[in-house]
Amino acid sequence: MIRTILRRAAIALGGLAALVLVALTALYFATQRPIDEKLTIAGHPLTVLNDSATIEHGRRVISSYGMCADCHGPDFGGKVFIDVPIVAQLYAANLTSGEGGLGARCRTSIGSGRSGTA
Repeated sequence: MIRTILRRAAIALGGLAALVLVALTALYFATQRPIDEKLTIAGHPLTVLNDSATIEHGRRVISSYGMCADCHGPDFGGKVFIDVPIVAQLYAANLTSGEGGLGARCRTSIGSGRSGTA
């Protein structure tokens, strides 16, 4: 008698665990679809000014609105700004227009008439 009750309880718990697993799998795939969706956005021409007044204005803005250099480094070339071995290692992006920088990728995207990264 006790063996029958334990067997039925084990079957019920196994079925419940399987049902929860199926529900979590369905929830994962239902929420992952919008994350994986790629949007196509039409680009538009943009004039990028590269004169000395605009560059000086950019320097003034970036130095007055916060401490950008704390995370991105003094040359804005990017650096590790959080390095806690067990928790995380976070990198700040390279904001320059040099090799691998966001400025170069944006300029390439703007020049080709596309939006997003190159």
